[in-house]
Amino acid sequence: MIPHRINWRFWLLLTPAVIVGLNCVSVHATDYNPDDLFSYYNYNPSQPLNAVTTYVSSTFFHQQYQVTYQSVHGETVHGNLIVPNWLWAGPGPYPAVLYLHGYGMDSQIQGFLSDIIYLMEIVYGEPYVIFAIDAQYCGQRSVPGRNLFSLNFTQDRAGLATTVMDERRALDYLLTRPDVQSDQLHLIGISMGGILGALTMSVDPRLKAASLIVAGGNWTELISNSTLPPAGPMREALNGHYETISRNFDMVDPINLISFASPQVALQMHNGTLDTIVPTGQQLFDAAGPPKQIYWYTADHVTIAFYALTIMDRTLSWFNQY
Repeated sequence: MIPHRINWRFWLLLTPAVIVGLNCVSVHATDYNPDDLFSYYNYNPSQPLNAVTTYVSSTFFHQQYQVTYQSVHGETVHGNLIVPNWLWAGPGPYPAVLYLHGYGMDSQIQGFLSDIIYLMEIVYGEPYVIFAIDAQYCGQRSVPGRNLFSLNFTQDRAGLATTVMDERRALDYLLTRPDVQSDQLHLIGISMGGILGALTMSVDPRLKAASLIVAGGNWTELISNSTLPPAGPMREALNGHYETISRNFDMVDPINLISFASPQVALQMHNGTLDTIVPTGQQLFDAAGPPKQIYWYTADHVTIAFYALTIMDRTLSWFNQY
């Protein structure tokens, strides 16, 4: 049975609205070499983090902290950190998970993130340091009038890339902590977080394994076929000119980067056969190299939540393998 604490309403995770805009670049991903793709996500790792870690609360199983740190482009990133309580978990160091939230959500300890912590601690007795950060324009990084997915192509593409660099800086932060096992960094991403997670694992080999849930790639396919409500007006605005999507988002489309994660980062995916919001999971999986595995569930983008226990069991087994 699935634990009663699972909060289904937080599984109403929207995949990113695919964007309409006017600014275009003149090449496609097939014209890029790996150096082009990787340089888009480069940053200076020696830049000071200036991290501030503030105690929030404790339970028998963990301590919770709020964290801020400096990322690129002058960005201050906010996040929440869970550290196992040594009383039950032992002295550590512990493996770590970087958690990436869905569209319209944030890094607060709620919804599926709360369920992950509950399952790891109580059901499986697995001590993990878990770090969740706010994506650009989400949570405490909200900016009035701005959205990670808007009608401004340049802003949206930059927001996606900046969030990936923020996630790399989150790994930098985890590696400063003596309670983190430096060779055991993992990633869990859901919906939008899964798409961003696919980009992150493609450009940062410090990760060992990733579990992507209801994630996919191919922005053109998403806007062409997704039943997400905003997709309709976007199709109307594009008026059949879907090449605009490809020209602007090749550099931030995980389809074009995921192969570079192989073989350093092991990929596991969980997708629903009835998912009409992100129907491109198989495309992302096919573009990836080994080691990889995908599980299909008779569910849509929301009802896959009924398989939460199974998904976490398979995720933790994957992490323990790598």
